[in-house]
Amino acid sequence: MLSVLYVDDDAVVIDKPSGLAFQPGEGVTRSLVELAEQELGFKPYPVHRLDKDTSGCVLLARSPRAAARFAPLFEEKVRGVLKAYGAVVGGVMEKPFGVIEDDVRVRGVAKGALTRWRLDEALGDFSLLEVELGTGRMHQIRIHLASIGHPIVADDRHGDFAGNKAWAAAYGARRLMLWAARLELPVEPPIKVSAPPPPHVAAFLERLRNGTAPPAGPVPGEPA
Repeated sequence: MLSVLYVDDDAVVIDKPSGLAFQPGEGVTRSLVELAEQELGFKPYPVHRLDKDTSGCVLLARSPRAAARFAPLFEEKVRGVLKAYGAVVGGVMEKPFGVIEDDVRVRGVAKGALTRWRLDEALGDFSLLEVELGTGRMHQIRIHLASIGHPIVADDRHGDFAGNKAWAAAYGARRLMLWAARLELPVEPPIKVSAPPPPHVAAFLERLRNGTAPPAGPVPGEPA
């Protein structure tokens, strides 16, 4: 089930599917960490994480020593680290790029957050963006893009709820249009990986570009 993007003696980078929980927990029937151990044959050690609904590049260390080596790279303001996401948002961006610097509340505490975005493609009433994290607050991208009037399509927590309902009916857009598209780490050898848009995003983009109707059933390749 899991697609491996990169592997060496210390790490493996997996293209995490949308809808798959990252770690075991209450109410979780399967998780990325459990599947990785079953399919890859070693106990993985997470050093960062993605939300359940977010797909894309995620690095798992292959030992406690490797985890200790990689963990500092995912702290804030480490030179040479790139964490870039793809996002489809509602509305047409007025500029080709921008920076959002605004506090994000984490467990009730306001913390500074920085997000950079660049317009990849204008698609009628939507925009395809590449988004780069300057900080790593929970749901930072989702909160920041919504704050400037361009919520991520199908974001059922921070997005446009009326828009989500309309987009689901018109385009079959029912899953979060956000994925971890690129990960670059300044280690030896350097790790530079990218993940394509997940199936539900690729199908949505194709429908926008071609003006086709949404499918009657679920998108192939996506969990039910």
